[in-house]
Amino acid sequence: QIAFVVYGDVFVMKREDGEARNLTRDNFRQKDLAWSPDSKYLYYASDRAGNYDLFRISSTDEDPLYRSMALKTEQVTNNEQDDTRPDLSPDGKTIAFTRGRGDIVLADPDGKNERVFLEHWYDCDYSWSPDSRYLAYAMTDNMFNTDIYIKPVDGGTAVNITQHPDEDYMPKWTADGNMLY
Repeated sequence: QIAFVVYGDVFVMKREDGEARNLTRDNFRQKDLAWSPDSKYLYYASDRAGNYDLFRISSTDEDPLYRSMALKTEQVTNNEQDDTRPDLSPDGKTIAFTRGRGDIVLADPDGKNERVFLEHWYDCDYSWSPDSRYLAYAMTDNMFNTDIYIKPVDGGTAVNITQHPDEDYMPKWTADGNMLY
């Protein structure tokens, strides 16, 4: 199944063919979709509380979202700052998202046990390693140069892996975790 946003509503449909189904049908703006690794949950940011918070929608029957007759929507975060850009770890145990101007926050998939992974003043692109142990992220410095860093999720020191004056954005790991694009 695939999910997409049209005019602020979240739609899902069968990948091969079929009709798109509107999952939100409301007057709020939704954006930034992310599937859980098992495809049981679809995460998104919504401004229904006045600012962007994260929500997840799931099927309460055994059917996939595009065919389910019983949907459940849960609020994952509730914060005065905008929470956007959800991304679940490959093992499905942690969700990363952006808070405010550029902090990266980690939490359990249900939003509990939040912790700030990176405090920053500018939006950072990030990517999970395939083993869910590291985040690679693009961070802008005070000279507005952007470099790629890798940092262990369980704490530790970030390593700048690019260290040059050109702009580096949108890090992506290879499937085996041996290289980063």
